[in-house]
Amino acid sequence: MARAKSARGREVKDQADFQDRICRDFGQRGQNRPGFKPCTYAPEPSRRRRRGRPSSGDASWAAAFGGLLRSEALRGFGGAVVVCCEEETFAVRRACSQRWVAVGGVLKQQDVLGRNFEVIEDVLGKVAGSEAASAGKAGKKRGGKQAAEDDWEALLEEARAISEYCFEEDVVAQARKESWFVSLLVESATDGTRSVRGYICHKMLPAPRSELYIERLAVSQRTRGKGYARQLMQWVLEEAARLPPEVCTSLTCSALDTAVPFYSKFGFEATACPEPKAKDEEDDPQTWMALCNKTLFGGAEDTA
Repeated sequence: MARAKSARGREVKDQADFQDRICRDFGQRGQNRPGFKPCTYAPEPSRRRRRGRPSSGDASWAAAFGGLLRSEALRGFGGAVVVCCEEETFAVRRACSQRWVAVGGVLKQQDVLGRNFEVIEDVLGKVAGSEAASAGKAGKKRGGKQAAEDDWEALLEEARAISEYCFEEDVVAQARKESWFVSLLVESATDGTRSVRGYICHKMLPAPRSELYIERLAVSQRTRGKGYARQLMQWVLEEAARLPPEVCTSLTCSALDTAVPFYSKFGFEATACPEPKAKDEEDDPQTWMALCNKTLFGGAEDTA
């Protein structure tokens, strides 16, 4: 990572000065240095501006920006990339190796931690896309493609093992049957191997409910107590916040009674189920919980 030593430790008078220095030091000097990688900075929020909440008309732009952060093209880009953000999401940490933070009027450079973890969202959709691409190239050499498909299958097998232990089901088969989105929390080792630490399944319920319903949340038995479930919940809350109100007004789940304290930590509250189902005597006791989505696309109070 190239270091812009001339910018480190300088006092920052205002946001404009901060941005000018970052752009000058990185844009003009960093882009020509070999091995330069993306970085991010998180400016102190100004009291005079609203808290970074775009209007609903910015939904398309936010979707495009989110897609860019997640793209493999950005990850493999060899030039300088500066991301301005108020919160470090999984997508930002995946793209950036260092951060520049304004603290007390001083600009500080720090390493971005936790980059060995990533959330692979909608893994079944990615697998289907990979299989379709391979089918279109039948008969050609597929060394790299085959290795990628084997990696996907290995990750899915790990997710299956977790689901068998936690729910006595095949999460892949169940998700395909019920049209769930399955996202995996994956940790990468120094040798490049990847391991599944947990997964979360959700389904989008259309209007008039406009909910993100959490179907499953599970972590590996041998790695419990390390905060992996919390990471998955934080990820899904971040993703929901990027959905406009007409798509997602709330997040809901039918939590096992033993899991109610966990969801309560994120602000979920017990409430009446809008569509109660007949209870099976063999089912474990569950509680319907809901959380209002803190969408980035606010109403009139955010644009004032």
